[in-house]
Amino acid sequence: MTSAPWPANIITREALAAALLAIGEPQAVADQFGPTALPLAQGADQHSARDDLLQAASSPERRASLAGPLGCAYADLTNWVIRADLMRVDGLSAGAARALAGAGVVGVHDLAAWAAEPRRRDQLLADLPALAPTLSAADLDRWGQQAAGLDSRVIADTAVVVVVKGAGVQKPDETLDVFLNGFWPALKVLDPQASMTQRQDIFPPGFRSSPHDEDPHNHVTEIRSGERRLWVKEINWGVELKLPNPFQALSLEWHMASYAFGSTIYDLLSPDTRRRGRTVVSYYLPFAAMYFMLVAPSLLAFLVNSSTASPLLGYKLLTFGALVSTALLAALPPALIIARQMRAHLEQQQPLAVLPGMAHWVFILLLAAILFDPGRYFLFLLVLALIQLALLRARAMAWPYRQIANSDTTTTNYHAARDAQGEMKIVRRDRQSVIFWQIFYRYLVVLGLPITFVALMAARLLRWTRVLEQVGITLEKSLSVILSGFLGDVVTYASDPAQAHRIQSVVETDIKFFLDRPEVSGLHVFAHSLGTPITFETIFQNLADQYRARIHTYVTIGSVLSYFNQVNPVMDPLYLPRFPVRPYPSFNPRFKWMNFWNLADPITEFYGLDEYNLLLQAPDLVAQPGGPPTRVQRDPASPTNIKTRATLQNHSEYWSNLDLVCKPFARRVLGDLRPPEWAPADVPAQPLPWLVGALARLFNLPFHFLYVYSWWAIWLIIFLAPLILLPWLWSQPPVQVFLAQIAQAVSGALLPLGGEAARLFPKQAEAFGEFNTTVLNGLTLLESTATHQLTEALALLVNLLVLALALFNWIVQSIRAPKSAPTLE
Repeated sequence: MTSAPWPANIITREALAAALLAIGEPQAVADQFGPTALPLAQGADQHSARDDLLQAASSPERRASLAGPLGCAYADLTNWVIRADLMRVDGLSAGAARALAGAGVVGVHDLAAWAAEPRRRDQLLADLPALAPTLSAADLDRWGQQAAGLDSRVIADTAVVVVVKGAGVQKPDETLDVFLNGFWPALKVLDPQASMTQRQDIFPPGFRSSPHDEDPHNHVTEIRSGERRLWVKEINWGVELKLPNPFQALSLEWHMASYAFGSTIYDLLSPDTRRRGRTVVSYYLPFAAMYFMLVAPSLLAFLVNSSTASPLLGYKLLTFGALVSTALLAALPPALIIARQMRAHLEQQQPLAVLPGMAHWVFILLLAAILFDPGRYFLFLLVLALIQLALLRARAMAWPYRQIANSDTTTTNYHAARDAQGEMKIVRRDRQSVIFWQIFYRYLVVLGLPITFVALMAARLLRWTRVLEQVGITLEKSLSVILSGFLGDVVTYASDPAQAHRIQSVVETDIKFFLDRPEVSGLHVFAHSLGTPITFETIFQNLADQYRARIHTYVTIGSVLSYFNQVNPVMDPLYLPRFPVRPYPSFNPRFKWMNFWNLADPITEFYGLDEYNLLLQAPDLVAQPGGPPTRVQRDPASPTNIKTRATLQNHSEYWSNLDLVCKPFARRVLGDLRPPEWAPADVPAQPLPWLVGALARLFNLPFHFLYVYSWWAIWLIIFLAPLILLPWLWSQPPVQVFLAQIAQAVSGALLPLGGEAARLFPKQAEAFGEFNTTVLNGLTLLESTATHQLTEALALLVNLLVLALALFNWIVQSIRAPKSAPTLE
């Protein structure tokens, strides 16, 4: 609601002094505004004085215009208005009004909301003893019932919600509309009387969050609920982003994804952070595993096609030897280099900050595997996807039996141990429960990127043809949207610090603009996907303390922060450790970071932000036998991870999730600081199945670990059985007869069409015949022994070339590698 400022003479200093006495302020305070002010009589005079204050200072705009002429602070004037409004309730004393306002109640409508729920009423009573020790639950119930019958007469609180979009080219306010489509219905459930409108007068003329924004959308969506007002705005950071071309985006993503894949394998094989990097073998094994996994599609083709009677066996054996040699040799240079660097840092007892990335010749190897045997390459990806789906399905079944409330990992993996200097440091001994579902996803991404490159090249080739030019244009546009639009946003923000800084400055400018306004009490940030690292860096690293202290809620949905944490060392040449910043800065005591993820969302790496749980204390590495379990103490600013339902929307499900996201967020911005949906209990939601629990105790295994991987084996059999049975079914005589009948029926149906086409287009009939003959001859040539021999020879040459590139890469790495490397603090 827009209201013109009232002139200062609507309420005089003397009238303000009388209102202050009516709400219980001391005579000395009232005398500052009206030196002749006298104590008011009981009854009508006090009601009239309070009504004058409420009428004159009901809106923030009026209070802002009155504060200066009256000689008082805006915050004080707001506090007096809240207390005057609360005293409209019969029997609510001045002392009780002061206490309620101090506890965060902003008016009669707000009081009714607090008193209507036993949970919030008890919370309010817990906050009141220091302010009003005599208040009871009966008092709040009685006042709440009376307050529910009163109309709202003031706007006492203005909060701001900024919505930060994720990657991809989107229209202005498109993300804002998506947010409101979930948030507004949720808020209406809480307050059916709430209203929503647009405000165009908040920003001054010519205001721009970014100098490059030629059409700034300087408006807010204003929502009124009782005495509370919300301003909702989407931050348009996309104007500061210069997208790379599709090939550049693909190259950058390969650099990041391949490093994440390798470092994940390293974490799997070196789970104990105390014993990492002491020998060449400790580094050689992870790299050897990584390179063998990358040549696996080619090795699989060799094993399936090999036959001792084949005249091509010589080619196959040489190719197999080249692939195995490549994997073995490629793993040795980085292992030697890192071990040499580590020897210079053993006295520091710290792991290396940077592991060598994967060379681009591996990309060539995968391209060769696709081109020479695309069928088995895609079959290999399908099997990997089924393995991942089986694991995710098993985790979903085990989720109700998790050990802690918001994660299916366990904080008992964290322990305190003394380093060489005798200082206690927190280490994590075990990450296997997280690594497995990460590693299969990273494997799929690395193997899938070359397919994207092949598709992009095919689109370029199609564009050069006259007949299929439009098909190529359409395909290239679609791939460009994915690579430049979505993937390009991510890799550019990650690898270009200059553009990242400009993007953060847009977010920071909008946040500062709102928090500089006196009527704004606090700010809530709602960020999606790529918006989460943008807002994380802005809030946790860039924002000044006075602004950070007024951020109350930080909501991240579909966060990409896990991926950014994995690729942190290769994000830019200088290696600035951007994710996460250590230690966390200080925040307002009411600050809360809520992170939402689900098992169908690959962007979240299929788990919450466990690596962002900065720990302040952890149990000793050597536990006391028979002692009580010790829980870790997290930093107050660490995120609380909440798993939402897995749906086909996966990465976009959160926007419309009424129960876990929208409704509790609406509760919080309306003053409920502890929504019950955001405070899960640290106990298993269901009792443990007795059989699996007994096995876990018998073999001394974590129950959840045993339960997940037991079901994983079962689901693997279920998912992979069709792939195993399909070739056998295909070869059965009844199936072959059925397929022959279908082929005969199709050709019989198409034959008349061919004759009709020849009749309608007699000049083209001969051309059609020649085309069919050419296709048949080409298929026959592809199946010939000579073609197979040529293909095998080319495959051998390509793999020998890759082997040479691996050796050359070894020499280059050895020459360029420094004798020492930076370490993590």
